[in-house]
Amino acid sequence: MPPNSNVESEAKITTLFSHIHYLLLQSWNETGYGQIIIDSQRGRRGKIQVIIRGSTHYSCTITDEDVQQMMQEFEKLRCCLNGNTPPVK
Repeated sequence: MPPNSNVESEAKITTLFSHIHYLLLQSWNETGYGQIIIDSQRGRRGKIQVIIRGSTHYSCTITDEDVQQMMQEFEKLRCCLNGNTPPVK
């Protein structure tokens, strides 16, 4: 993997979750309740199309490497929340 790929993967994931957060807050602000629907499907060349539906929609494409990076970050967070030392990879 190129040196910037982890940074790029993290930026994509941060953007994805920022849109989820924003759409939910927007829905709560407008109506007092809300629903977000997240669809994903495998595309070509190992890419995953993610569509977030709320009062507005957001779509992005992530790679298998992005998913692996997210899983590693999630595992670190989960370990820290449980008071354990995250695994070193």
